[in-house]
Amino acid sequence: MTRTSDTTENWWVDVCGPVDRRTRRRLRHLGTAYVYMPEASIVSEGSRADRFSLIIHGEVEIVVDGKVVNTLGAGEFFGEVALLYSRPTGPSAAPETMPRTATVRTTQTTRVRELDRAEMMTMMDAAPLAASRISRRAIGRLAVMNF
Repeated sequence: MTRTSDTTENWWVDVCGPVDRRTRRRLRHLGTAYVYMPEASIVSEGSRADRFSLIIHGEVEIVVDGKVVNTLGAGEFFGEVALLYSRPTGPSAAPETMPRTATVRTTQTTRVRELDRAEMMTMMDAAPLAASRISRRAIGRLAVMNF
C-alpha cells in the first residue's frame, strides 16, 4: 500500500452524484488516497472495521470463507456494512464496529479513497444521494449474508 496524492479531484461523483459547489468543497478533502499493488489485501475478514473504501481505479475481489463471491471495480465501494451497523459499547464510549465480513484483495494495481467512519458520515450528511446509495448497498449485502 502506498499513500498517494489523489489526482482524482472529483472522486466522490460515483457515490454522491452531482453536488453543488459548497458540497464539493466539503467533500474534496475527505479521506486519503492509497494505491495497492496486485494481490494485496486491503481488509481481512474478521478484522476490526475502521474505514469505508471507494475504488477510484482498478479491481478487487471479495472473498468470504476463502471463496471469491464478488468482484468490484471503479466507482464501487466496500466497508459500509461494518461502519453503519456499529453498536455502542457504553454511555460515553465510541461505537464498536462489526468485524469485517469479507477479505478484500486487489486483482490488479488499484487506487482507492479511504474514509474513516466520521468522514463517511460527513459525506452521507452532505449528499443525500450518497446516503441512499450506501444504505441500500449495505442492506442488500446484509440480506445475502449468513449470520
